[in-house]
Amino acid sequence: MLFARKISAAVVLVIQMVSAVQGQFRVNIPVRLTEEKKLPAADVRCIRIAGDGFVWIGTNEGLCRFDGQTYKLYRHSVSDSFSIIDETINSVLSLHNEVWVATSRGISVLNKQTDKFRHYQIGERGKLSKIDYESDNNISVLYQDKRGHIWAGTRSFGVWRYNMGRNDFESFPFPSSSYPALNPTLTTNRSVLSIEDCSINDSIVWVGTGAGLQRINIYNGDVSWFTFARKEKDQQVAINAFRRLYSHNDGLLYTGSWNGGVNIFDPQTGQLTALPVQNQPGADLLATPINAIAQKSESEIWISTNSGLLVYDTKSKRITLARYNDISRNEFYGYECSDGMNRIWFNGLNGVLCFDPVMQQFSTHSYAHLYGNSWGFTFYIEQEENENSLIVCPRLSNGLYRFHLLTKRWEKLHFSNALPANQKLTVRGFEKIASGIYLISSDQGLFVYDIKKQILGPMKRPPKTRFNQWGSVVKDVKQKIWISANADGLICYDISNGKTKTYQRYFFSDRDTVPLRPSNLFADRKNNIWFSCQNGFGVYINERDSIMIFPSYNKNGNSMPGVSSFTEDKTGRIWINSSESQIGYCSSIEPARGVIKKIKLPERKIRGQVFGLTTDIHGYAWGYTQHHVFRITDAENNFDLFSFQYGAGKSDFFHFSFLASGEMVFGGRNSITLASPKDLQKNNELPVPYITELRVLNNHADLSQYATGKGIRLEHTQNFFTFLFSAKAFSMADEIRFRYRLVGFDDWKEVTGERSANYTNVPPGSYQFQLQAANNEGIWNESLYEIPVFIATPFWQTWWFRIGSALIAIGAIAWLYLFRVNQVRKKEKLKSQYEKKLANVEMSALLAQMNPHFLFNSLNSIDSYIIKNESKKASEYLNNFARLMRLILQNSRSNYISLKEEIETLDLYLQMESLRFNNRFYYSIDIEENLDPASILIPPMLIQPYVENAVWHGLMHKNGNEPGKVAIRLKKIDNNLICVVEDNGIGRAKASEIRAQKPGNKKKSMGMQITRDRMEMINKLYNTSTSLQITDLSDENGRPCGTLVELIIPV
Repeated sequence: MLFARKISAAVVLVIQMVSAVQGQFRVNIPVRLTEEKKLPAADVRCIRIAGDGFVWIGTNEGLCRFDGQTYKLYRHSVSDSFSIIDETINSVLSLHNEVWVATSRGISVLNKQTDKFRHYQIGERGKLSKIDYESDNNISVLYQDKRGHIWAGTRSFGVWRYNMGRNDFESFPFPSSSYPALNPTLTTNRSVLSIEDCSINDSIVWVGTGAGLQRINIYNGDVSWFTFARKEKDQQVAINAFRRLYSHNDGLLYTGSWNGGVNIFDPQTGQLTALPVQNQPGADLLATPINAIAQKSESEIWISTNSGLLVYDTKSKRITLARYNDISRNEFYGYECSDGMNRIWFNGLNGVLCFDPVMQQFSTHSYAHLYGNSWGFTFYIEQEENENSLIVCPRLSNGLYRFHLLTKRWEKLHFSNALPANQKLTVRGFEKIASGIYLISSDQGLFVYDIKKQILGPMKRPPKTRFNQWGSVVKDVKQKIWISANADGLICYDISNGKTKTYQRYFFSDRDTVPLRPSNLFADRKNNIWFSCQNGFGVYINERDSIMIFPSYNKNGNSMPGVSSFTEDKTGRIWINSSESQIGYCSSIEPARGVIKKIKLPERKIRGQVFGLTTDIHGYAWGYTQHHVFRITDAENNFDLFSFQYGAGKSDFFHFSFLASGEMVFGGRNSITLASPKDLQKNNELPVPYITELRVLNNHADLSQYATGKGIRLEHTQNFFTFLFSAKAFSMADEIRFRYRLVGFDDWKEVTGERSANYTNVPPGSYQFQLQAANNEGIWNESLYEIPVFIATPFWQTWWFRIGSALIAIGAIAWLYLFRVNQVRKKEKLKSQYEKKLANVEMSALLAQMNPHFLFNSLNSIDSYIIKNESKKASEYLNNFARLMRLILQNSRSNYISLKEEIETLDLYLQMESLRFNNRFYYSIDIEENLDPASILIPPMLIQPYVENAVWHGLMHKNGNEPGKVAIRLKKIDNNLICVVEDNGIGRAKASEIRAQKPGNKKKSMGMQITRDRMEMINKLYNTSTSLQITDLSDENGRPCGTLVELIIPV
């Protein structure tokens, strides 16, 4: 627990001597890391700065790693043996690749690469062989000496040194007689509280216990003990509990305890003496427990206590800095460690406090606790003659306020009884007119205040005016007082004789309907008086004893609107501000010229409107906006720009001036803000980026499993991945900017706030992920975080697969080629077999067509004609017979013949059958008019079997007087030849019945079957669709009256 030093109600006492900190360390306003700002736990036990840039924070809820913006918490998990052994952290030691953590149950060592812990517990004889998670194995302190050895101090078993070769701990035993017995003590001499190297002797390590001081010679193993008896037993207990140790460069050992203050142990004499600061300011801070003792400089040391922080100079033996905690105002000071940027870190009451020099360039000091619960608005600040204090006069004033620059304390100077109770002056001007005497211009009148007597009274012999309205006040180089009297103009008042001179007529013009009330008076070194007024500004020109007004609406361009502040630099330029984003300057030598030059602020990277101007002790002009304070450095009007974000935030100021010391002072609402120009700087800390997490396919991935010495290796199916990143930086860390790229895949992408890089559908290949970070000033760290990323190529895209696939493809193509050739050959062979079979079928058809009855009857008919001496008929019949046989044999040699040839064959055949049957039937062959028989090709002898069937089976058995008839009709529809063979015979059913009654006639007609076979083979061979349809005809009574055959032949 931290204790507050009660000085006075709501007052923090800050003691800072003239010789206080001149270096870069600053202990004013800390940056707070609390649970509200995402600190995982408020109870902080220890803080350590790692060489890799992280800050390790030990809490009572686990180990925390902090990079300036993000936290990573390590907690104990019962189900994970690689988690930290316990969550109560006592000490942290960060090494190159490991972090050693002392807990209440043992030591856990974090491997930074794998993010896993190994554990040690120490007993009477060293490392325990088995980890007992339920035992109390409290490790109080971890320490690494100058030789790199790791030391562990336990609460019950003394001090141990880690032996890396044996992975064990070794002790330095001593005989019990070597320990000077002491009673009473806080604890035993085996309860270790602190460990420290000797600064001048590499062989010595000091160990502080709860019951004495131990000295170990690491080379010969000698152990010596020092205890210090005192008559006052409480003091004896206190000084022998060596809670903190620090070995200074002079060999003296500074020791700190709970209630015994800070003592100095001299190894040469073996004497322990109190720190010689009795009666010095800040010495009472040592009355509370000592939390840390550390080196600050060659001669100075930090001493942090429960009550605050002090700096002790070992040479002068003086306290050079003392800061007191104030719980009521939540102000705490301390020291536990510091980093390379001179930031001081320590564990406060509710978290971690960091005193960052960059963030303390401006220090604010409030007098609100003296003023009351309203705003005073600090318009007027004057430095007293001794230069050690400031006099502050608020706009709404119930008194003056003195700020002591050395002690940083406030003091209220009352107005006595000059004002009614609770009344405040509305101050419009404030000027020192003599030593300790101030003139106050207010809405209530002109007053004079005596600082020493703290008496406020009305001004004697005030200037006479009509309206008694008073404004700004300024003293010129001749010690005359100039007072703005608003509508009464400008008044010059000579203090020495009380004479006044009023300048009024200049403030009226034909264009302005109201007087141009002067305000914001400023006197230059030529005794010219500059002032602002409505629609511009004006100047009293001393040489002319007259006033010139420069209205902003004139066309000369020598004025600016909204002027409210003036200052003179060392060259005599009078700088003025404007309500627009510009400033300008006039000349004190030629004031009648008005504005000589105007400068646009955005061109100088200055944001906002300039609210105030002033000049430093070196004669440079300064100004400030809401965001910046700037210095005009030379005749070329170059600007040095400094940001308010480093301690002041956004400006809310009403006063701006410089002190004799060179410090600048701003007036706030109920406060002042101080800054030294030599301390103003930009944030030069470069953030160091790093990867916090890898996600593959939107799932958390153990980076150590994917990362090898050559980078991150992912399968081709894992080409959707995300890098989560952060950066190690502690000044303005929330304004870090990042940019990243995957070299070979995309270009730089800049992000602010967002801290992830998502990649989808990344092709196989080798890439380089690059990450770069910039601080709030936009300064990029030239050192990139780089990690190779390799996306594996799927096997089907590898060279060996492609070559193998090409070879397989070539083999497949060759096989397919040979297979196709074989198929073609088989097809040709099959076609040849089809053709041969077709030829056989056709020959069979010829044989079937030339049935023996036809031949026999034809020959008998010829013989009959010869016997009857009908030689002409016999000759005609014989010729037709020979011609028919010739056509049949001729056509059988071709796969296709013309329709004309087929018709001729049919005609010859029907003529001979008609003669043979004594003209018992007649026939007709009808051809569609637009049909050209010579141009149409059909298979030979395809129609003839159906004509023969009509004659032999339909007409031969026909009875009655009606002659038989065979009609052949040919027409073309689309690409098909329609051939119809119709007879008026007895029909298929009657013919089958007659054929069945004949004895010995059991054979099935082969002509029709052969023709069907021919059609099927033709369709297969030539991929055609020749089809046949046979219809039985009947009369009105349902009696058979013939047959109709329809043959459809594609042509």
